[in-house]
Amino acid sequence: MVCRSTPGMSVPMGLANIDSGLDDDQIQSLVHQLRHEFTDHPRPGPVDGSAAAVVVDQRGAWDRFRATTATRITAHPGLRPQRRAGLLRRITQADAIPPADMVYAAQHIRDRAIRAARLVDDHLATEAARIAVPDHDALATYEQGRRNAPTGRQARATDEQRRAWPGLPLDPRTRHGLAALAARPDSPDGRHELITAHDRVRAENSTVVDAVGYHPDSGRLEVLTPDRAVLTYRRIPPVLAEQLHTGENPDRIFRDRIQGNPAFQYRDAVQAAAAGVRRRCPDCGQFTGATHSCLGRRGGIRDGALGSVTPLVPARRQITDLPGTDGQIIGVHTAPLPEVVGRLEGDRDDAVEFLIAGTVPDTGGTRHVSGDLVVALDADDHVSVSSARLACTCDGYLAGQGCSHVQQVASGLRTALVEQLVASRNQVAAATAAAISAPATGGASTQPVTDTLLPGSPNISTFSYSQDPARFADDVRAAWARPAETPVPWIQGTDQSPVLYGYGADREFGVELEFDAAYTPATVVRDVAQNLYARNFTSSNRQHGYHAGLSAGYQRNLLGGWTYERDCTVSGGELVSPIMSDTPPTWERLDEVCGLITDNGGRPSSATGSHVTVSAPEQAGMAKRLTRFLRLMHHHQPDLHLMAAAGRQRGPRYASPMPTPPDQGYTSIGHAQRSISRGQFANITHIAPSTSSSGAMSSRVEFRLWDGSLEPGRIQAQIRMSTALLDYSARNRGLTIDTAQRAGPVTLNPDHADFADHTDQVRGLIDHLFRRDEEKRQVAALWAAGLRARGYTRSHLI
Repeated sequence: MVCRSTPGMSVPMGLANIDSGLDDDQIQSLVHQLRHEFTDHPRPGPVDGSAAAVVVDQRGAWDRFRATTATRITAHPGLRPQRRAGLLRRITQADAIPPADMVYAAQHIRDRAIRAARLVDDHLATEAARIAVPDHDALATYEQGRRNAPTGRQARATDEQRRAWPGLPLDPRTRHGLAALAARPDSPDGRHELITAHDRVRAENSTVVDAVGYHPDSGRLEVLTPDRAVLTYRRIPPVLAEQLHTGENPDRIFRDRIQGNPAFQYRDAVQAAAAGVRRRCPDCGQFTGATHSCLGRRGGIRDGALGSVTPLVPARRQITDLPGTDGQIIGVHTAPLPEVVGRLEGDRDDAVEFLIAGTVPDTGGTRHVSGDLVVALDADDHVSVSSARLACTCDGYLAGQGCSHVQQVASGLRTALVEQLVASRNQVAAATAAAISAPATGGASTQPVTDTLLPGSPNISTFSYSQDPARFADDVRAAWARPAETPVPWIQGTDQSPVLYGYGADREFGVELEFDAAYTPATVVRDVAQNLYARNFTSSNRQHGYHAGLSAGYQRNLLGGWTYERDCTVSGGELVSPIMSDTPPTWERLDEVCGLITDNGGRPSSATGSHVTVSAPEQAGMAKRLTRFLRLMHHHQPDLHLMAAAGRQRGPRYASPMPTPPDQGYTSIGHAQRSISRGQFANITHIAPSTSSSGAMSSRVEFRLWDGSLEPGRIQAQIRMSTALLDYSARNRGLTIDTAQRAGPVTLNPDHADFADHTDQVRGLIDHLFRRDEEKRQVAALWAAGLRARGYTRSHLI
């Protein structure tokens, strides 16, 4: 081992092994991870910068580490005398200075190993709960999988193992295994931050304390500095936190009463990070704080943990045979499994609940398990079950805690549902291949989707553009009759009547508003920056560098979470929104910021764009699903090109048309990304290559086709189109495209006799995507405004 051959490195690696319980392969992997971490993000060196100064600095760091390690070895309660003496001798004699990356790894390996071990334990417990099996089974399967896994760089787990245990980390022998586990959004310690909002202090003269976040239950205080550093403290009294927030001199309060007080300090950064999150209880699946009243040992995930539930009342029932112990068969009366899978795929926001009744052979006689089983399907196509509503007739059953018979039935039904899901996918793949190879037969270009895919959003529109082209022509004329600066109406949402409805309603999104300066650029940049800060859009009163928001990490805070950046293509700049969702405050802030930019000298031009980014975690690793979206975009891009126009003709450099997808579809995410550049109508570079990738849950699509605008109604309609297009293609697995019916380059006039024939596709698209009258009218106005901007002509793009 290269790491252990470095003088002195065997000591911190040995201590990490003792304190964490990880094996040598795992410790070695973490050391390599730390070395890469140091190389990718080097720490600042001495101010002198000379070679001699660097050596002196490394010598000091290594000597300090040796001294603290010797102290830790001396006081370590878990070391035998011989082992303690051996470690002390090795660290004392390790006088040669290791490379800088090794010093960094030595300093951090113990804490990193402890955290990794905690991740593995928590994740195994969570996975066991999710698929309704005992903890010891999860641990045994994990250890057996690790022992039998190949040692090369190929996949560690077979397809069967991944299907049965979709979240089980079978490849921790490599850096990839533990790194991927730590990056999973659902299981870095079950991590959800306790403090989600930081309030800016009221004092105007503060130079150290910019904002504070406080959690009264745990006493945790987070102090944000003007450069966005986070300082954390514990056991802070509520009165002191309030004084820091509202007092006249928060800097003095912080310096005199908090900063140097050892009672308020965490032991180290690892402890501070762990205290700032809620952890998932290994027994009931709840996210917990410092104290927790457990609901009992797992019999599947706790009741209610899978979110909202839709009851399933099947027209008929079936008997499903499940494998039991010793080759015996468990017979279970249940809803037809294809019907359950169809409901799960139709709406992933809701879990499905259905009645079961089964008999489980046992040494003491037959046991009867009955009740409701709750099943959910997540964005990664993983099936989770909750058996909390099942009961058993055995003596060992306790309400809320389950028993082995309940676990057998729940686990067996989950396995059967996974197999049914795979079979369903294979049938769809075969049907899609047949549809692609079949000759075009005419008819509508986009097949309508059934209402069952959106059970919570029924179609409440009172008209259909497809069936009433005259109404579409009237709405086009109505858009032209509005003032030239506001052709697209703004829809004001409420909690009872949201702006987005149906397809795309639950998607998170963000916007990038580019603008030029109407007069002296320096003045416009200054005025916009200061007013954005004064009205609590940004956390700084100056303009930042290009992609500053991406580098710092996008926020979800509408107050202070926007980023004002430089962009070399425009003279004013680019305002990047936080991650937003369909709420009244979102639209209020978007409307307000458009007026703010305009009032302070910002204006759209032929160089500007309004980019819309939409969350797409379901696209990660799903080449067929991504192909459907790209086919839909390419097929309708002549009309989308019209909708994107705002009267300022941008060239194709920053928003070029989409290429035709291959007949067989894209074979992988990488295949699609190599075929479509970042600067085309839809930028897909942020789609993760697989569901296990660290960035899978942050996968997103950037819609770059929209011309720059500061009209709130137009931007709202652009967001509506972007979210609906992506969501429609993701949900509609049976979507087919007839390329022979693609709209051609024609001159469009509502008063012309051929207007109905020439707008057949766009009218059908609007009807498919939207389910309320106001949505259809707004998008029709977006199309009409673009038609006027393009000179009443639809371009025929590639």
